[in-house]
Amino acid sequence: MERRRPDPKGTMRFEGRGHSGVNNAWVGSGSGNWNAIMQTVSVQPQTGYIISAWVRSNMTRRSGRLGERGITEASFGASRSYKQISAPFNSGVHSTVQLYIGSTGEHRSSYLQVDDVSLHRR
Repeated sequence: MERRRPDPKGTMRFEGRGHSGVNNAWVGSGSGNWNAIMQTVSVQPQTGYIISAWVRSNMTRRSGRLGERGITEASFGASRSYKQISAPFNSGVHSTVQLYIGSTGEHRSSYLQVDDVSLHRR
């Protein structure tokens, strides 16, 4: 049985490839798999929020996603320079939410670079 390795992701430190500063996160793909960076954060129930991030990628279709798992997401595609992506959502009854940014691979070598992620109340 062939064991599949997950697509890579991580951080670039001190390489000067960030939107601001010298660090950024990245998600890579060489397959058609979903690959994302995720973080669970505390929120106030029944409150409106906006998640935003500065993103650049070499994806050929709009396979990138930014959002809150199970509530909302914004899709994006290729951008040679950093572009701000935002997704509004309401926390509903939840006191924690799982934020993510990632992509469904394009069966070719593709990347997504992320910087300056923020979560603000609306």
